Amino acid sequence: MTRRQLIGAGAMMAATAAAAPLQEDRNMFDELLKASLETKKGLNIFIKGNTIGIVVTRIGNGMVEGRNQSYSRIVIRLDSVDAVAIA
Repeated sequence: MTRRQLIGAGAMMAATAAAAPLQEDRNMFDELLKASLETKKGLNIFIKGNTIGIVVTRIGNGMVEGRNQSYSRIVIRLDSVDAVAIA
């Protein structure tokens, strides 16, 4: 194998290995989002050092919609979420 082939194969292996934990993390986010939707409990969403407190009103494809005391409708792209916490 040439150096380029080795680098390409290594990159593909790294991408494949990283995909499984990302899916597992996404499932954990979905559990908390669904819990907030069903119980109407608030949760905190952490995005790039900022915290947004919401009650989930709808879960879409790659997005979550919620509300809080300040805003009647907040739409957040799940790709940008760092962490989710529910009380």
